[in-house]
Amino acid sequence: APLMVIGASGSGKTSLLRAGLQARLLEQPNVSVRYITPSTSPDGTISYRLLTDSSELGDSTDDSPTVIIFDQFEEMFAPTVSEDDLAATIESLDSLQDRGQTTVVIGMRADFFHRAATIPTLLRGLQTDPIVVGPMTTDEATDCIVLPAKHAGLVVAPALLVLLIDEFARHDATRGSAEALPLLSYVLYLLAEAPDEAELTRTRFHEIGGLGHALGRSADDAYNALTETEREACKALFSNLVELGTDSLPTRRTALLSQFSDGRLALEFDTVLAEFSSRRLLAVDVDTVTISHETLLTAWPLFGEWINDARDSLMIVRRIKAAASVWREADCDPQTLLRGTLLEAADALLSSKARNRLDDDDQLFVNESFSADTQRSIRDAEILARQLSMQATMLHDTDPSLGAQIALVAHTTASTVETRSALLNATSPLPGSRFLGGPGTTALAVSRNGQRVAFSNSVNGTIAILERTQPIAHENSEQPLSHSRVVNCTASDSDILDLALSPDGRLLAVGGSDGTVTLVDLDARISAVNEPFDHLDQDIGCVSILLKDEESTSGGAVMSVTFDSTGTQLFTGGAMDGVSHWEVGPGPTGRLVQLIPAPGTTMSIAVGNDQLMAISAMDGSVDLRLINDPTVPTWSTPASNDSPASAVALSADESMLVGGFRNGTIRVWRVHSPTDVEEVELSSAPFASWVNSVAIASDASLVAAASSDGNVRLWNTSTWHEIRPDLNHPTIVDSVEFAPGNKLLTTAEDGVARTWALSHIAANYSNHTIWSLTIDESGKRLATSSRNASVAYSILANGHLSDGVELPGPDDGLILSGASCISPDGSMLVAGTRQGVLTLRRIADRSGPGERLEALTGLIEFVKFSPDGTLIGAVDDAGKAQLWTLDQSGRATAAGTMSLDPPALGIAFSSDRSLVALSSESRKVHLYDIGDPSVPELMSVIDAGDSFAISAAFHPSMPILAAGNADRSVTLWDCGDPADPKLVQRLRGPGGHVMTLTFNSAGDRLAAGLTDGRAWIWNTCNLESATIHASVASGTGGVYAVAFDPDGRHLFAAGPHHQIDRWVLDENAARSALEAAVGDPITPEEWAALIPTLPYAPPV
Repeated sequence: APLMVIGASGSGKTSLLRAGLQARLLEQPNVSVRYITPSTSPDGTISYRLLTDSSELGDSTDDSPTVIIFDQFEEMFAPTVSEDDLAATIESLDSLQDRGQTTVVIGMRADFFHRAATIPTLLRGLQTDPIVVGPMTTDEATDCIVLPAKHAGLVVAPALLVLLIDEFARHDATRGSAEALPLLSYVLYLLAEAPDEAELTRTRFHEIGGLGHALGRSADDAYNALTETEREACKALFSNLVELGTDSLPTRRTALLSQFSDGRLALEFDTVLAEFSSRRLLAVDVDTVTISHETLLTAWPLFGEWINDARDSLMIVRRIKAAASVWREADCDPQTLLRGTLLEAADALLSSKARNRLDDDDQLFVNESFSADTQRSIRDAEILARQLSMQATMLHDTDPSLGAQIALVAHTTASTVETRSALLNATSPLPGSRFLGGPGTTALAVSRNGQRVAFSNSVNGTIAILERTQPIAHENSEQPLSHSRVVNCTASDSDILDLALSPDGRLLAVGGSDGTVTLVDLDARISAVNEPFDHLDQDIGCVSILLKDEESTSGGAVMSVTFDSTGTQLFTGGAMDGVSHWEVGPGPTGRLVQLIPAPGTTMSIAVGNDQLMAISAMDGSVDLRLINDPTVPTWSTPASNDSPASAVALSADESMLVGGFRNGTIRVWRVHSPTDVEEVELSSAPFASWVNSVAIASDASLVAAASSDGNVRLWNTSTWHEIRPDLNHPTIVDSVEFAPGNKLLTTAEDGVARTWALSHIAANYSNHTIWSLTIDESGKRLATSSRNASVAYSILANGHLSDGVELPGPDDGLILSGASCISPDGSMLVAGTRQGVLTLRRIADRSGPGERLEALTGLIEFVKFSPDGTLIGAVDDAGKAQLWTLDQSGRATAAGTMSLDPPALGIAFSSDRSLVALSSESRKVHLYDIGDPSVPELMSVIDAGDSFAISAAFHPSMPILAAGNADRSVTLWDCGDPADPKLVQRLRGPGGHVMTLTFNSAGDRLAAGLTDGRAWIWNTCNLESATIHASVASGTGGVYAVAFDPDGRHLFAAGPHHQIDRWVLDENAARSALEAAVGDPITPEEWAALIPTLPYAPPV
């Protein structure tokens, strides 16, 4: 067992072991002595190295005695020393003692007795005659003073001896031996340093500050000898030589000299080290430095101030070291890493000068904590982002602007497949803008040119004016609305019941609950006014007047205001006698023309482009009148007092009349003449509440109705089938209006004006399903085909489609099958029929049916041009596949025929036109060599999946074939050797049959259209490990055709209801498009409800 020497701090253990035991043993011949402490290294590992280094301890075969003195062993229990290092040290001690001639002496503070007792080797030493070093007696203290002095040839003056003993006893009683003995030692050192004096005197004792101040005064003298920058280095040095113990009291620590060898103060550190070590205040070893006297921590007031200033960081260091020790003891268990506020504190510590207080192992622990926290944050962000993506998807149809903003937040939070999908999905169609007002009844007006929109705020009685900065260029324009100004032109006690804008948007008419009509010239400036007006608002930058109806005496609320098509006539009505007809103009100017008799309360007024106006009334009647002679209706419905006619709309061409009623019903009439009106029977169920507003699109293709049940419904007027789904609102919908740019605007009692994109709703030609969609290689032309029409579109610079042009269909009673393809140069379109005939035509020539290609007999399932445009391939449901060659004039000649049983469903050409692939109902893909198109040679048959092989596509530059299957998978095949294709990867995940496949021109994306109405996009940069990039929804029953534009910026898709989707694929471009489109930002209240875990940070 080792010899244990234990005692309180400052009891003299080290003096006993070094000046006593070691000194005596060194005087003995043939005795090897080694003195070590853990403090020799900041991490304590030097003990283990020295104990296991035989060169330090002599030849192990030598029979001479060896004594190992291991002092300050309590430091092996510090947090910086791992359990593994402690165990290794004990094991080495046991091994040394087993040599037989080796004695191990261990010096340790008594307050670590309980820790040592848990280690069997040390416990045996504590139980076997330990040496306990107790407090010094007066005689022992006297000997400690007198005998070393005598040995050095010095004499201690009796008066000084008395004073030293007295102060030592007082310090020992008040501060304990932990301070008293080191102070006595340092004072004796300073006294002995006095030059040319053989006697140590009381005078010299007072000069150096006595026992209580000598150490601090010496430190002050050293500090005062430094320059300002050296003092800065001094503070930094000493701040790194202290740490907090387990009792939170400061204690000295050993630091590596390398910590101070670099940087701005490197030279100053050298000076400080030299100055303080020369005064024996610092102990400098080969590569370490520490404070010589622990007592300096309390004896030097300036050092005490530095310690207090750094106490917070010292406490953090202590906690980090303790946590690091636990982590190491737990075999680096991730659950023991730093988290929360302590990790934040560690981050701040590492970015400060205090970082040097952490050794390499501690910093590794902190860095591992940062890494784990980062990964945890990424996981948490991804989970939150997925949740937000789901919310965005759910809002896509009901509140597109808000859904798009949630998608933007989700994508910012984390870039995942789900957030990317939600972001891209929000771009088809781009959401209409929404604009926030005040809750309550909200009136709406849209100018016929679409340049201005007005909606009311029932909270403050103002009217928001929205404008487009540029004219609408085409029907699918995305030129957004933006806030222009706010108009306040009504009395404070009057509610706004209705609004109207003149066709050019210059004049605004306001109907009030107080019976007044206000006319505002939005373009007139106050500086140009030369005559008095009834109402002049300096705040709105425009001029308004009150239109006074002297002939009407009822003073009832004005419930409807409407301009005629010229903007010079205004009609107003409500709870008053009849309808007022005004002549109005810029300025503004207004003159009452006549009072038109009308039954009871007028609910709504509509005016056509030519001669007719319509009036709906509280008594349930709807009538037509001639604008030039409106006194007597030309046609009317019977009154129905139990169902007020709350809304009426007249088409611009005056061919259609729509009425909405408070019993939730919609009635439609075809107007053949002012007196010949025919009602259209609708099969739709009534709304669940009042119909508040009805509207007819400018081309009369759509009808919309808004209800108090929170829904807006639309009907296709060619079939009068209701278009689903309804446009849901969170509350009562007050108004609905069509606007140029294929938009619908609504206002609801939440005070929000919403814009809805109708590109998915307005059927240009039919309700038939689009079965094919292809784009030419220039990206300027797109063609589709359904079973009743082929349509060519121009693709605009922003990726939007122009209005489509229907191409002449086949003749002789042939019916299109829906299969078609545009030629690579965009000049020709080939379309299949149900009778096996194909038509090949030049798109620019719309004079006839085109050239007939008659080699097949069954319904044409699929048709394709080769990438170079020199071949056409088609498959039918009769089991045949046919090739045609094209000459330079574009005339087709039948080439080779291929037969499949069961029939082929798709066809694809390789990029070099050397191969053609036929996908079939047999779940096989047949691969043919078509080097000679007239004689296709079967090379191999690929087992593509577990069900029908529906579609196929070749990579644009590699011999890679993608096969889409009814088993909801896509397989990739390497056809470099056409006779022996190799499976590269099977892609799973789609929720429907893979109806169509296409690569983009770069080959790094593969898109699939599915029967579940979604399009999947894979990242195919690495074909052996292709991954899902995004999944987007068309909102229809299927996606039957997909095509990338040439630069891969957009993906187009088509399917049921003649719908064409266009998704923006570049994430930055998608973000920019959405940010420009959504209108007003999400409110704090909406944010709190939808994104409660993140601080409010609207994306726009």
